[in-house]
Amino acid sequence: MSRSYSEVLLETMLERRRMLRNWKRLAEAVARVVREAYPDARVYLTGSVARGEWTAASDVDILVALDHEPSPREAAQVIEYIWEKLGLPPNHPLEIHVIGPQSLEKYRRRAPLQPLDTK
Repeated sequence: MSRSYSEVLLETMLERRRMLRNWKRLAEAVARVVREAYPDARVYLTGSVARGEWTAASDVDILVALDHEPSPREAAQVIEYIWEKLGLPPNHPLEIHVIGPQSLEKYRRRAPLQPLDTK
């Protein structure tokens, strides 16, 4: 017998909530992977998780600030590298933003940033 849409949705939201509860461990793992591959990069937590306002519909927003403005291709490669190193499932609520110094200043003006690295 197949499950109803409501059952599938509830299961999906519960799984998402479970993954979000581990946001600290995830954020630390992302910072570690970034430090290994991009030692000059800075890593920050931002968004609803950083504000302590996350819900089951939230994602974990992490900024990876390189020491230069990345091209879209380079940003995609950094994101892919992190996801592959961490072995995350495709439905994981992690949102990685790869930015440079100019974009970092814009983020700082509009949202709280929690440093995740030791620099």
